[in-house]
Amino acid sequence: MKGFDELLAQIGIEVVFNDTDMPFVTSDNPVIWFDPSTPEGEMRPYGIDLNGPIVLMFPVAPDLLIYGDTSKQKQFAQHGLIYSRPSRHNAVREMNALICRFAYESVYADRSGFSDLVREHADLSPVIRTETIPAPKGQFLYHQFVWGARTHKPKWNRPDK
Repeated sequence: MKGFDELLAQIGIEVVFNDTDMPFVTSDNPVIWFDPSTPEGEMRPYGIDLNGPIVLMFPVAPDLLIYGDTSKQKQFAQHGLIYSRPSRHNAVREMNALICRFAYESVYADRSGFSDLVREHADLSPVIRTETIPAPKGQFLYHQFVWGARTHKPKWNRPDK
């Protein structure tokens, strides 16, 4: 939570009201953040530098999305929460593509027509990779999110069952 608090301190937040004919989708992993300056092929999920550019997106409804951006920090500090509208139809599609890319297993929409977009991003999602690095007094575990194949999480084993 401390890391997320630091992330929120870096961005300005606005509510995006979508009145285009393409609704926002959401997923089973709806709160996403990333470095928008990284080319898409090099993007790492949740891989940000707190001193660099950050975008946060949280779709709330087909017509509302919470959008955070470091470029809006001063505006947010001065005026508080503002409302905006997508500048173009493609902006909604680009946001939806990112939402689909960060999904784990499910994407939700209030209408059909997103099968191709979901299929385009269906093979990879954010997964955690752990590396063991030798250290003078043992080992150091390094965790990072990467794009990888989804794995089914093991069911909880309860000893009393």
